[in-house]
Amino acid sequence: MLSLVLKDMSENKIKVLYINESPKVGGAEVWLLNFVEGLQGSGIESAILCPDGEFAELAKAKGLKVLLYSFRFWDLSSKKLWLYPIFIMSRFIDSLLIFGIVKRNNINLIHTLNVNAHIIGFFLKIFFSSKVIWHIHQKIKSIMYKLFSPSIVVFVSRFSMQEVNRILLRKKISTKVIHNGIDISKFEHINNAYNNGIFRLAYIGRLLPQKGLSDLVEASALLVNRKLQIVIKLFGQEFDYDYLKGEFKDQLKYRIEKLGISDYIEFCGFIFPQQQIYSCVDGLVLPSYMEACPMVIL
Repeated sequence: MLSLVLKDMSENKIKVLYINESPKVGGAEVWLLNFVEGLQGSGIESAILCPDGEFAELAKAKGLKVLLYSFRFWDLSSKKLWLYPIFIMSRFIDSLLIFGIVKRNNINLIHTLNVNAHIIGFFLKIFFSSKVIWHIHQKIKSIMYKLFSPSIVVFVSRFSMQEVNRILLRKKISTKVIHNGIDISKFEHINNAYNNGIFRLAYIGRLLPQKGLSDLVEASALLVNRKLQIVIKLFGQEFDYDYLKGEFKDQLKYRIEKLGISDYIEFCGFIFPQQQIYSCVDGLVLPSYMEACPMVIL
């Protein structure tokens, strides 16, 4: 995707700043870690701007350049409209401070992966003429494309691009589809033998309502009631979004106990790299309402 902007850039060495505001790790963050790691030795200098936390520690462990930054008021999950002006102003302040980082590190390309970073990238483009790539890993509201304009928008599927192409073509924004990928050599020696006749299923992802975990719990109870020998391992962590208030995991645990299936469902936390997970399970379950082909399936 970097070649898309080469013709508009000078002969200087390409220096990319990847902006990721999440301190924790989900599918997009796993993609970013693998992608930037793959760029090492390519002649492209990469740096990741992110807050301190699990994601930053994983990036450092891979030998990637990390620039720590604390984003202001980044969670807009509460859906309270009166917070939107504060949210936009916070993104503007972030963009001013991040521009200083861009200048000090001679960055000539900005790559963003989520809504907060997209808006920051837009401000950097408008006020400081930065080249900006939006990488769309999950659906965002069409108003984002109407209000904010990057240099290029990269989608992970043709379907997701076609949904907003009318808006983008009218604004003359370049688009590109680049499918997610994995290094299959890392998964060649996975041992998925049965464990004492118990069939082990795994869910891998964030612990969020839209991931369909409540349905998974109910379905697990049906399987247990049919005397099937199974165990469901939930690999992931809860995100402290405002509308969840840290209660979703507790709600799941309460329902699991009420259904009497606590011995069949395990909360295993976050594990990286994920090869370790696939080696200890027999099957993968994806109950999500919002994804068709995420990184975990690949």
